[in-house]
Amino acid sequence: MYTLSFQWKIAGKTRTKIVRLENQIVIGRRAGSDVVITDPSVAGQHARMTQTGDNLSVTNLSTSNILISGRVNLAPGKSATLKSGDVLKLGNVDVTVSFVQLRNLKVRCSNCNTKIPADSETCPNCGASLITGGQMTTY
Repeated sequence: MYTLSFQWKIAGKTRTKIVRLENQIVIGRRAGSDVVITDPSVAGQHARMTQTGDNLSVTNLSTSNILISGRVNLAPGKSATLKSGDVLKLGNVDVTVSFVQLRNLKVRCSNCNTKIPADSETCPNCGASLITGGQMTTY
């Protein structure tokens, strides 16, 4: 199972989101996405990450192409394999996707803001599940 770090900038401010990939991760502008990027150039559901064996792949869910690290132009509905450090061009936003080792990483629970080890499954303070996408943010 991959744990992924997504990093992007909007209006000069860097955003980071860490998500454990269990089945899939959806990136988009829509509030129900696992990684929400609030930029009007990003589609409601722009891309989906899935794991097949040891490979991580991205599928383009939008109606426009996704550029991957300047080397792959991914057409709508198509998939490609990602490697750690790849940059996805989603609309006008560059999103760096990195594989994360959780051993020394600390995060904040989005529910109660407590600092905890990133490899925790639940927040010891409020009990929120950290396995699902929307619960961890780096600090």
